[in-house]
Amino acid sequence: MAEEQTSNKDALDNFNKDIGFDYDTSIIGALNKDPFYSDPDNKDFIWPEDYVRINTVRWADMITGPNGADPQIFVESFDGVYNRFDQIPFRSTAEEYDSVGIPVSILIKSFLESPFNDIEMITRETNRFRSKLDEEERRYRAFCETFSGEEQRLYEEWKANRNNSEDEFGKMDTVTEEQVSKTVWQILSEASTEDLFKFKLDIFEQEIVQNSENRDLRSKIRKAKSICEVCAAYQELIDSENELKESE
Repeated sequence: MAEEQTSNKDALDNFNKDIGFDYDTSIIGALNKDPFYSDPDNKDFIWPEDYVRINTVRWADMITGPNGADPQIFVESFDGVYNRFDQIPFRSTAEEYDSVGIPVSILIKSFLESPFNDIEMITRETNRFRSKLDEEERRYRAFCETFSGEEQRLYEEWKANRNNSEDEFGKMDTVTEEQVSKTVWQILSEASTEDLFKFKLDIFEQEIVQNSENRDLRSKIRKAKSICEVCAAYQELIDSENELKESE
């Protein structure tokens, strides 16, 4: 039986976006019509009954691929409303599925009729996906290298505490009247070493900093001695990244 895992369309789209993996629209067509199909009030876009579009297929085991004893595949598809993520055994014909007692579902039928029903195509998609995962891993390692061992420990501690910011009574931390009345200059000038460190961590959480390959400016942010210096280095990095995009 197929081991089906259905995800919200946005969640699956966002995951692929996070690692920079794009569907091959030269094979599956334009994706910009998906929102129209998902809109129940749009009568001009009626999704065909008993059909799903196969977005991509890759080997569940990216090492053994088709050479495993019972090769499995991950299938990402679109049913007119949701993107779906399913794991099914790989067979190349309906007869092969029938022979092992697996009913030919709408998903399997669509897969069999798609360009992805090809060992070389599945291997190509697997390699594309794996390449993006490797790139994401390299970016993460580069991010980690910007901190010393102690800074990395403090970062992990801060990140965990940030996700659990409620006190024991279930109430969020409140801001005192004194804190509200402070000017921006007071906040900046009176920032403690701990405040500065936390601010740097917030900056390194920004997507543009995480994805930047400018090690000099990332290091400049890390070594800044004040919040003002952090802001200046952060702006310098933003300007540098924008100039890089314009030159491409």
